[in-house]
Amino acid sequence: MLKNALDNIQSHIDIGDDYIPELRVEFGTGQVANAYGCGLYFPERSPICAHGNVLKSAEDVLKLEEPELDAGLFKKYTSKKKYNFNRRSKKCRGRKRTL
Repeated sequence: MLKNALDNIQSHIDIGDDYIPELRVEFGTGQVANAYGCGLYFPERSPICAHGNVLKSAEDVLKLEEPELDAGLFKKYTSKKKYNFNRRSKKCRGRKRTL
């Protein structure tokens, strides 16, 4: 994932276009549902997705509590994002950003 993203950034640097470099961590859409207490399904060749649900009725939406910022996979997501950021191309290191 990281190598492909860095190769993509490098290709834009090489041609000198106005692309804004970005590193994204893809864990699928299940991470949001997981933060609210939903289970996860890990397909062999697809991103992680939600498995089951935590709501029994539409009214249960109003009872959901806001999850912590590191709930579910978000802690892993943040860790991976920082890992990618710290290993970005030397040509991108001049830009100051915080996570």
